[in-house]
Amino acid sequence: MESRERKRLLSAVYTYGFARLVLNYYSFCEMMGEDAELADRIRTMGDAFGALADGFLEGSPKTEEIDLLRRENASEMEILTAYADCLSIFEYVLNRMERRFVKKDPPPCEPETLAEMVADLLTDSEAGAVPGEILRDIAGQLPVRYTKRKFCEMVSERLKIYTGIEKESFRNVLYMLRTAATLQRPEGMKEAQPELYESLRRLEEADYQNPDEAAFRRLTDELDKAASLLYRKMDIRQIYQNMIDDLYVLFLSRGEVIVDAQRDQTLRGLLAGIRSLFSKGSGAGIDAEITLGLSEIEGVQEAALSHIHFREDETDPDLRMIEKLLSGSPFVSLDEKRGESAQAELSWIEEETEGFLDELMQFLDGKPRPVIRAIMAAVFAQLPAAFNSISEAREYIEDSLLSCVDFAEREASIELIYDQLFET
Repeated sequence: MESRERKRLLSAVYTYGFARLVLNYYSFCEMMGEDAELADRIRTMGDAFGALADGFLEGSPKTEEIDLLRRENASEMEILTAYADCLSIFEYVLNRMERRFVKKDPPPCEPETLAEMVADLLTDSEAGAVPGEILRDIAGQLPVRYTKRKFCEMVSERLKIYTGIEKESFRNVLYMLRTAATLQRPEGMKEAQPELYESLRRLEEADYQNPDEAAFRRLTDELDKAASLLYRKMDIRQIYQNMIDDLYVLFLSRGEVIVDAQRDQTLRGLLAGIRSLFSKGSGAGIDAEITLGLSEIEGVQEAALSHIHFREDETDPDLRMIEKLLSGSPFVSLDEKRGESAQAELSWIEEETEGFLDELMQFLDGKPRPVIRAIMAAVFAQLPAAFNSISEAREYIEDSLLSCVDFAEREASIELIYDQLFET
């Protein structure tokens, strides 16, 4: 990339990243005042970030420290994501029990009608580009009535479709299946999140075979409490990673930029002002000057973004890293390591699949049947669709619902699929 073109790109990147950082930092500061339960944790995170923000304002390089903080936050988010995968299993189980104990309106349609509606959706020209996504979403909600042997046969057969892709890509497929099945549990889950760990332990040790109403409501309350805490923590980690990425972009780009001095001074003033506001704690009032300044820089962010265009064949490591930091995927790895490019032969895929299924069957051993079915459904939702025609898919959906003798599960499945696909 030519020097002038590079400077123009980095100048736009710098301005965009700076404006986005200020807006994200302000939102993070607001979180401390809105969530008293997590305020202390937000303050601790903010102090670590604030030290790096001070380094930027003072002109001292902190790329190693910002990279370390980014990795630490990503590790914390990985743990929270593992909890989310686990809780989703028990949400699946309890949703299908709800109608035994809670009086609800009848489902919006009968199994035959729902299957026909899904078939119509699949043939719709506007939905034609995503039929696989639709079928995977449905597979994750349909009642599961397979033996473990039949389940393993179906998984093995569907994974054969990946024959010929790169081995590293297939390992990524297995990773997604492992996370869906809740096999992928990072070390330190208990120590990092003791409250969530205790809630998960109580959910895992519960009796789902024949619960009474009191047990159902107790488990539902436990799940709701854990989910509320979890998703608040995930929201905090998400915006924190955005802040880290924004600051990382500034450290990487600031040495070669040409910026409007007055605008840069305004952004620096806002960053310093929010830093000061954060240090005063959740009870600090919002500075009117900061509020006015924030409204003025939203247009700056949009204008700068329109000038950011990366080359597909870019070789500069800093520019490739900046592109990742601005990609919209805040937890994307910045490492440049390449995976194994060798093609996956059928025999190798069968061997890797067998290892995954052996591990999964051991994990399922002794678990309640409703939990096993939930995990099977979660795995099915990650597999490629295995239908030769829309008619075949329609028949599969209809048969799955009609063959389910548990009215609570059948009606819940219909309602969930309908809401997911047709409610706007």
